[in-house]
Amino acid sequence: MNTLKELSENRPIVILGAKNTGIDFYHFLKRHNIHNFLFYVDNKIQNDKTVSIESFCDYLRKCDKKPYAIIASRFMMKDFSDLCDVFRMKYTEDYCKATDYLGPSYQIDLHNRCNLKCPSCPQGNYTPQGKQEFMPFDKFTSIVDKILLETPNLSNIALYCWSEPFLRTDLKKFIEYVQEKNISLQLSTNLNHDFDIRQIVSLNIDYLRISTSGYYFSTYNRDHPSRRERESYHVISNLRELRRHLDELKCSTLVDIAFHKYKYNIGDDLEKMKLLSEELHFYLTPFNAVPLPIENYIRLCQNDTYLYKKMECQKFINDPISIVRDHQNFKYENCSFANAIAITPSGALRVCCGSFDKKNILTDDICGIKISDIRATREKHKLCKDCRRFGIPHAFETVVS
Repeated sequence: MNTLKELSENRPIVILGAKNTGIDFYHFLKRHNIHNFLFYVDNKIQNDKTVSIESFCDYLRKCDKKPYAIIASRFMMKDFSDLCDVFRMKYTEDYCKATDYLGPSYQIDLHNRCNLKCPSCPQGNYTPQGKQEFMPFDKFTSIVDKILLETPNLSNIALYCWSEPFLRTDLKKFIEYVQEKNISLQLSTNLNHDFDIRQIVSLNIDYLRISTSGYYFSTYNRDHPSRRERESYHVISNLRELRRHLDELKCSTLVDIAFHKYKYNIGDDLEKMKLLSEELHFYLTPFNAVPLPIENYIRLCQNDTYLYKKMECQKFINDPISIVRDHQNFKYENCSFANAIAITPSGALRVCCGSFDKKNILTDDICGIKISDIRATREKHKLCKDCRRFGIPHAFETVVS
């Protein structure tokens, strides 16, 4: 950290990439009292802190002293590295990768319920896990304080893993506590129920993910039986209301529509959602839905034909068993879930953010374990070993996106 501070003392800092990792690094700088941040560089995201790649190149041609650059875009890592090379910027001396400094992210479920039963989520495809649970606010603050103390380089805190956080009427105070600590905050919602959208918007959160799987009612209703006749249009109207409040309150929240792709919704529905996201100036991230949690995947790999039929696996774009069999011979190196730490409403620590079953818990209380010990403890767990044995990490890395 001292190195970055020293390198940036007399130089402005620019962050190459303005989505999740870029936002995470901005808060990382603030937490470490590095305040000479200049702007983000991103062609897709437009806000008052972001300039285009072309504008950044013009800036580099004219500036007397090159800024220190942080590459925070996973998908444009090589493009940004090449750009730095063109302007004779040297690695570590003139630029670095955000991952050189950022540590784990945390997913905290404030309760254990959702109003929907999606086929790719354990809330819809897995055995219910007992009575309703709510995380008390004092438990939450003690967990956040522990996280900051033991991982000052944390990437972000997401107030969800397998739950719908906006069902909590007291969500505001949880958001405000994370913001007070200068931690990058992520929220997710299906936007398919009534809540005070304006109140949440007014908090100007960093990142809001909207999960959906259809534009038209007939498509959306296939896997989300509706309580009302036009439920999917309730989502669409809430998206428009969200945009209106963001404009009125002049908020810079990055809204990302996460479109879950199935065989039946990748035609006109996806095209209509693309047009809507452009109209509302929201980011759109389509990705192939997969039948999480990990527990399901392992059962499918063990030839559980009953589960395969029950989950209607044929609706997924990639057959769940085939994609794993195609990748299980690759050497295990990285895991998509390795750098995410998931915490239940009771404060228990899941094996990983992809697991769901209560029997797959590392410890009943995260406050009773050193965070530095989590990864090693996790990799000894049977679920983690089975996941790697079946090649599931590599399959997710290459197929989901």
